[in-house]
Amino acid sequence: MLRRNVRLRREYLYRKSLEGKERLLYEKKRKIKEALEEGKPIPTELRNEEAALRQEIDLEDENTAIPRSTIDDEYANATDKDPKILLTTSRNPSAPLTQFTKELKFVFPNSQRMNRGGQVISEIIETCRAHDFTDVVLVHEHRGVPDGLIISHLPFGPTAYFGLLNVVTRHDIKDKKAMGTMPEAYPHLILSNFSTKLGERTANILKHLFPVPKPDTKRIVTFANQLDYVSFRNHIYEKRGGPKSVELKEVGPRFELRLYQIKLGTMDQDEAQNEWVIRPPTEGATSKEVLRVSIPPQRYKALELAWTDIYVVVSEQMQIELHMNCKERLVELRTKAGAPGVHNLQKCADFIRAFMLGLDIADISALMSDGKLYVESFGSAKLKAPKGGNLSRGLARLSSKQGQEKAGIEKQTGTRIVVEGARISIVGSYADVRAARQYISHVVLGLHSDLQPRAGTAKIHLCLHASDRLTSVSLCADFKYTMQCNKSPTSMEILKVTVPKHRYYAFRKLWTDIFTPVFYQMKIIPHLHAKTRKVELQTKADTPVNNLKKCAHFLHAFLLGFDLGDANPLLFNDDLCIESSEIKKVKPVRRGHASRGLLARLSDKGGKTKSAVEISTNTRILISGSKLHIIGLSTNIRAARIFICRVILGGSPAVKANSEGRPRIARLRDLICLACSYLWLCPEKLIKL
Repeated sequence: MLRRNVRLRREYLYRKSLEGKERLLYEKKRKIKEALEEGKPIPTELRNEEAALRQEIDLEDENTAIPRSTIDDEYANATDKDPKILLTTSRNPSAPLTQFTKELKFVFPNSQRMNRGGQVISEIIETCRAHDFTDVVLVHEHRGVPDGLIISHLPFGPTAYFGLLNVVTRHDIKDKKAMGTMPEAYPHLILSNFSTKLGERTANILKHLFPVPKPDTKRIVTFANQLDYVSFRNHIYEKRGGPKSVELKEVGPRFELRLYQIKLGTMDQDEAQNEWVIRPPTEGATSKEVLRVSIPPQRYKALELAWTDIYVVVSEQMQIELHMNCKERLVELRTKAGAPGVHNLQKCADFIRAFMLGLDIADISALMSDGKLYVESFGSAKLKAPKGGNLSRGLARLSSKQGQEKAGIEKQTGTRIVVEGARISIVGSYADVRAARQYISHVVLGLHSDLQPRAGTAKIHLCLHASDRLTSVSLCADFKYTMQCNKSPTSMEILKVTVPKHRYYAFRKLWTDIFTPVFYQMKIIPHLHAKTRKVELQTKADTPVNNLKKCAHFLHAFLLGFDLGDANPLLFNDDLCIESSEIKKVKPVRRGHASRGLLARLSDKGGKTKSAVEISTNTRILISGSKLHIIGLSTNIRAARIFICRVILGGSPAVKANSEGRPRIARLRDLICLACSYLWLCPEKLIKL
């Protein structure tokens, strides 16, 4: 047996080595043919062989003119004898797979079915070679459903791997009488739409599973290719009304095949070369971007009820593929081939995320059309607890009087607010969301919540001429502003920011909230490289000047430990800055004073002293180990440092709004800076100013 295999392999390799010589001879004949047809002289290197080559050309016909390749040689002797096929399954087959294999035995003539048992593939292939089998067909399953078909040609290949879809067996059909018996005659073959080179190769593999039929046989087997799916049908025909009336009757089974791999060896040869393998597209123009949004348990039922409305908006209007993964409770969003890329995908992700937070579809539909809108969700723990009560009482005020307080805030700020448990979600533009958060804080704290513009708070219009652009800021009592920057044609710039290890998880968790203002408001393209843990900021063609630097300061502040609400003003205010320093550099202190003063005095009674310093100086303070970080105007940062020095050295922790530490506004420049940092001012302070 081994000697026979070695001899066959040597003959096969020898025939393969002759292909190079045959190809060279074919090229010489082709050049002589072209020269004779076009009336050109014979090439110089072929003049000595011209007579012998012209004699061979005259003796050739259509079959011998073109040399045959190794692929065609595999089935060169297939017509000398009828095919002999072995049918088997994977180990421990289920009842449906066994039934399907029994029906395949009648589909392929001259086939034998074998129970797999504990035999391995290599033993089956060797046994088939010894008993002159021409093909081995192996059927796989997944949870009782046939899902794979492997056809391996013997003795040397090729092996084709198919996926099985939509399998319907004769056993599944209840009307046995109408279906009739299963014929075993050799069938006529219909191979439809196998026009490409791969199609011809596939048709060549499939047709050699069937022997040559008799002319008068009434059985027809069809392989119809449509969009790379090969449909198999088995029919018999009758001529009851004469030769012009033909009745087709399907006798089953039926299934669909999808080719995904062709190997040049047999099934047991893992080292065999792949002739063709299906691969997904890898180029950026055709690849699909994917985003996944998790479904909370409390919103799963609401999503099922509103799925049709969501699907119409996302799929038809935004050209985004939408799938609900019920097993993992995820909503998958994929871009289509001709749809816009990440812009529509991000908008749809924000839309789905807003619905999961509890907002209605009518309230969040504007997220799909307006790029300035975004969703902000925060826990009620970020709000300060009201004096003499707990936070739940403060949240109850927000929904009191049949939601009048919440409706008033929504009407005044142009936002939509949802309070679900201890979480508050707001949809709106950046400025409107900031204003809504300010009003919500007042309502929770029990302060004055009059939402109407008060007397004496006229609009302030200030113009500041910067180095190479004009910035217009308008500040109103309802906390709305517009900022316009003259575009300057600059080249594409890139800036990288490193993400520390201890902030990487928080950064990934809040990536959507970081991406929205940077991409849509600042017109900067952020890229997060997970491998190097760096954020790459890239400017666009229409990015205003200094926006790249503002976004870098914004990311730097967040990575230091500041909340997004505290770091966001750095994107829209040129005069705000970050100052970081060691405790020793604030003012020389004795040993032990720093830890006792900073940790005990600044954080006493829930950090009221720190909050008092922040409110008085209009800054934000962060203590990280032995380092102190402050965000604010330069004059306000100096005042905050004076207060912190007094607290560390054991001075009085009481800080009043009218104390000497409060910056005095004596110049127009200070008034402009204060107007630009409106996000940290409340309406009462604005009236006093």
